[in-house]
Amino acid sequence: MSKVNDLHIETADQWVRIQMKQPTVFNNFRFYLDGQYKASIFNGQEIYLVNTSASVLTIVMTESSWRERKDVVFHYWLTAQRDEPTEYLPGDILVASDNVNEKLTGFVGHSAIVINQNELIESPGGTPAIVKDTIEQFKMKHPEHAHFRPVSSEMGEKAADYAINYEKEYKKNLDEGNPSPKYSYLSTQDLTDPWEYIYCSKLVWLAYYYGADYEIENDFLWMSPEDLYTQLSKNEDFEKLNENENMNFLINT
Repeated sequence: MSKVNDLHIETADQWVRIQMKQPTVFNNFRFYLDGQYKASIFNGQEIYLVNTSASVLTIVMTESSWRERKDVVFHYWLTAQRDEPTEYLPGDILVASDNVNEKLTGFVGHSAIVINQNELIESPGGTPAIVKDTIEQFKMKHPEHAHFRPVSSEMGEKAADYAINYEKEYKKNLDEGNPSPKYSYLSTQDLTDPWEYIYCSKLVWLAYYYGADYEIENDFLWMSPEDLYTQLSKNEDFEKLNENENMNFLINT
């Protein structure tokens, strides 16, 4: 990550994440990759740019008032910041301590289960409560995450198969007018019940509990992302492949 003036810039193999510090004197930002215009933000907080080959990010920041307009041009070299390609296998678990809502970063977090090299199943909040999406979008939204893998590839494949079928059954329920399970992280719900309520880390727990006949230990009724991270970090049946240096849960949930 780079911090320059009013910007936080983070890069990966196919995206660039730019966050605006608040408050800022600039009220307009224009973004270019290798000189080609990509996007603009007016008084925004963050933006993601898809980047597969560009070397230079150029940002034109504008400070304007009724009296004058002032542009500040900033160039950022991207090539050296690319991440090495990462291998993902069915059953891999991603646990993040950061949130799209930054006020919840370190307190709630997020998690998902990988189903193949490019996709995962997650419960991101709201409706739909269970979705199949790309690993790349998870990394974009949650750079502060850890990557875990079960030692047994068979166990991981079984857990991934459960998650795949679970998502299909949920979509079938929606098509039939039955929005079950609903997204909720109420601590009073039954962790073993897959159809009343769901949330991100409960989905991962269910995939292993029912799919692989494996129970990930839990210290409270609510199986939080922090619980997943803590338990998997000390579990001999899983290995931690990677962890962002800023990964940090602030409380034990």
